[in-house]
Parts: sequence; structure tokens; C-alpha cells
Amino acid sequence: MNELFFLGDPELDAQHADLFALMARLAASEHSPSPEESAGFVLGQLGELLFQHFKSEELLMADLALPATIFSRHAEAHMGILEELAHIHWEAMMGQAKPLLDIIAIARRCVEQHLVEFDLMLKPYIARAAAKQGTILTQT
Repeated sequence: MNELFFLGDPELDAQHADLFALMARLAASEHSPSPEESAGFVLGQLGELLFQHFKSEELLMADLALPATIFSRHAEAHMGILEELAHIHWEAMMGQAKPLLDIIAIARRCVEQHLVEFDLMLKPYIARAAAKQGTILTQT
């Protein structure tokens, strides 16, 4: 993961690294005969990890006392991503699955765009909270 994407919170940074690793597994799933590496299986793991990650982020955002407008827009973006991934799964169950390369592109766009547009905005709040606590920011 690019160091520019580290936020300074060890838990979120580890989760972001895990998300990027899952994205790589999703891309590799196109050629995998293994059910444990199939696109559907990896997408399920991605959905679970995103759900847990968003819970962690929202708990941290509450602790950071973000302005209400920033918090609500960020939480709404979380819901939008989960809804988009759920819609992809629903389409697949209804026999209208998108091509795998399109699914990979959508998932990658959702994760990367969210990180750039929303998560990086948390960096100064995390740094300020760490400075108040006298902690040293570390990268995982």
C-alpha cells in the first residue's frame, strides 16, 4: 500500500492494507480454479471486511469528535459502498451478473475513491488526537 494512504491509526491502516490485499486477490480470482479464491468468495470476504472497517472508522470518527457534516457524509459514503456491493451480489443471484472485470473495477473504484475522498480527510484529526495524547504515529 502506498505510504501516502497511511492515516496514522494502526487499526485503520492495517485494515486498509487488508483491503488492498483482497483487491489483489479479487483480481487474481479471474484465473483461479479454487473455490476459496473464486470471485464470489473473495467478494464476500471484501464485503465482510468493509463492514467491519466501516464500523471501526465510525467509532474512531466519533472519538475524534468530527464536525457533524463530515461525519454524516462519511457514514453515508460507507452505506453507499455497501449498497453498491450488495446490488452486485443481488444481480448475480438473479442471473444478471456483470462481467468479472467490471466487478473488479467497481470494487477497486469504490475502495480507492473512498480512501482518497473521505479517509484521507481523517489524517489531520488523527494526528491532532495523537498529539494530544502524546503518542507517536506509527505505520503498519
